[in-house]
Amino acid sequence: MEPLTNYFVGRAQHALGRRGSIGFLGTSVVRDLETPSLDSLLVDRAFVGGVDGHVFVDETRGWVVSGGLSGSTVSGSQASVLRVQRAAPRYFQRPDAPHVSVDPTATSLSGWSGRLGLNKNRGNVTFNAGLWGISPGFEPNDLGFATQTDRGGAHGQVVFRKLTPDAWTRTRRLSVAKWWTFNYGRESQGDGVAVAFGGQLRNYWQVDFALGKSWNTWDDKLTRGGPTTIRPGIESLSVVAASDSRRPFWVYAQAALSNREFGGRSRQYSATLNLRPWTALTLSATPTYLRSRTIAQYLSTVPDATATSTFGSRYVFGGLEQTEWSIPLRVNLVLTPRLSLQLYTQALLSTGDFPTIRELAAPRTYDFPVYGVDVGTIARDPELPFYTIDPDGAGDAGSFRIPVPDFNFKSLRVNAVLRWEFRPGSAAYVVWTQRRQDGRNPGNHAFGRDLGDLFAAPADDVFMVKLAWWLGR
Repeated sequence: MEPLTNYFVGRAQHALGRRGSIGFLGTSVVRDLETPSLDSLLVDRAFVGGVDGHVFVDETRGWVVSGGLSGSTVSGSQASVLRVQRAAPRYFQRPDAPHVSVDPTATSLSGWSGRLGLNKNRGNVTFNAGLWGISPGFEPNDLGFATQTDRGGAHGQVVFRKLTPDAWTRTRRLSVAKWWTFNYGRESQGDGVAVAFGGQLRNYWQVDFALGKSWNTWDDKLTRGGPTTIRPGIESLSVVAASDSRRPFWVYAQAALSNREFGGRSRQYSATLNLRPWTALTLSATPTYLRSRTIAQYLSTVPDATATSTFGSRYVFGGLEQTEWSIPLRVNLVLTPRLSLQLYTQALLSTGDFPTIRELAAPRTYDFPVYGVDVGTIARDPELPFYTIDPDGAGDAGSFRIPVPDFNFKSLRVNAVLRWEFRPGSAAYVVWTQRRQDGRNPGNHAFGRDLGDLFAAPADDVFMVKLAWWLGR
């Protein structure tokens, strides 16, 4: 049960004539934590304050400088602040990160986040550049959203475009971008370039290509609070083609391919099929197919005093082969100016097979020896979905167990909304939602069988009626 809590959000923005604007934001969370179990889970005070804005540099408003700066502070019991320090956005417990450390006696944590950007918005050559940073102690998640901290970086992009038709195209564009990311220990966490080009043809078809490359850097989050590893470099290609959207039937197709160092790769293909047989009816479907191979997918951290090369713990990973289908469908039907029907469904079939289980051999490497092949032994329980692993065979390390990570997740979501505006400003809604879910045959993908299992799975159905009445008319 959530404790008695006061939430507050305030936002103010003021225009500075034609030259820009300035804004202020503040959030506050104050909890009454009288229950000891909640006192160890939640901080009792969380505050964020910030300022942002933009200023046009020239009279034509072609160049603009924008930015923002915010600060946060949270306070509570030692146990609650310890959880914040060890949480996924921070991982202060990293053994080879000298710029952060866990303080078990701390009762507060503070940090900041900032960004500064420069844009050129006008002309056939546009430009964008930015600097940004998030300190390790920044924590807005009690009434905000931040997936990571301890990061800073910069980027720059130049876009060459021409918006007047020529013999082949109506518009065309070429962009070149460069980006860097670092942690606050001054270690590179990302370094890449991207090139994109494309345009709209004379027949209103659209074609776009994008190429990307990132070099291997360090990854201080892969082990979920353990030592730093290598982040493999990536080479990627994306191709998009779209037919004339003015037609009753048009298609948007995309292919995204990427290869990682050390053998990882991803292939994703999708197509959006749009049909508008008449003005009042629109149908669309976006089937998407994904096939990927991940060399080292994190599974578990196992304390082991004999694992001296990895700071007294074994970091267990799996080689993942994943196949996924996603099939969203949308229907929008306007029956009368006051009566409409909207239907959205999404079927998801996602299968993951882990043919190998492995461990990190040493910090700042991408070396993952396989259990039962390169090191130790591994055996599957004949009755329960668990592996028993002896990491060094006849050595001093003790054995441990982990769940078999294979999965076959199948999900169906249906949402239907009938809306009737029975008088101006007043409307009645009838809503039907359905959910189906199935997990049989983990690690074994078969499209037809999995789709059949999904539709045979038990369904949760919810019907709701909402009435909105406009008073005073």
